[in-house]
Amino acid sequence: MKKILFYAFLFFTLGTSKITYAHHQIAYLAPFDHYMVAFISSGHHLPMGEKFSGLKRYSEVIVIDPSGKRIPIQAATNMGAFGFSVLPSDQKGLYILGISAEHYGVKTTEGYFIGTKKEALKAGRKVIEAKHTFRFSKSYRWNGQGAAPNLRVGHAIEIVPDKMPQVLKKGDELPVTLYFKGKPAANMIIGVNSMTGSSEIGHPHETEKFLTTYKTDENGKAVLKMSDSGWLIFMAEKLIKNPEPDVDKLYYSTTLTLWVE
Repeated sequence: MKKILFYAFLFFTLGTSKITYAHHQIAYLAPFDHYMVAFISSGHHLPMGEKFSGLKRYSEVIVIDPSGKRIPIQAATNMGAFGFSVLPSDQKGLYILGISAEHYGVKTTEGYFIGTKKEALKAGRKVIEAKHTFRFSKSYRWNGQGAAPNLRVGHAIEIVPDKMPQVLKKGDELPVTLYFKGKPAANMIIGVNSMTGSSEIGHPHETEKFLTTYKTDENGKAVLKMSDSGWLIFMAEKLIKNPEPDVDKLYYSTTLTLWVE
């Protein structure tokens, strides 16, 4: 455990020194000795995130093992800007980390208010814009050669590789399909950022900057290039305006984090 803590500290203090500002939720899955370590981060500061507030803010945090078993993560160690959980990895094969969260937030004349529009008005705030967000995050990681579960976790919006190579190297290309509510999502943008890059990862339809963007075809497919080594974060988002009386914008966002040699 001490060794895992040490490497976690090195990774997030030395390996990810550059910070950019944007809206995100990301998940990492990394092998250490005989364990899989799940890293969880969200906020406006990439890569470190904001202060980790525990697992209660998430609707679901699971690891899917090579047999397809969905294992809930019940606890996570608070490392300040992120949380992590250590899981035994006795089985050889592909592991998937999946995270879901639902969030209400309101932009007001006095700053950002966490809660619904009704709650903001009750608190005496002057509302500018009310948002309702569903966030989803995934990470794939192989633990030696072995079985692989279904690559689809079942999130409302999800970037799914056609198949997951055991090793991804800089310059490799990965065919994927973007799904929204179970159906291929045509003509949507997938943005990519590197953990060591200085670009932003946020709302693709606004003024956020990415290292590269891809557009899905009529079948929801795109080919993603591994443009850098280390952690690469791919993001897609669906925006629905005025979905209900007290919500101005409804967001469905997803991130896929991959390790590239």
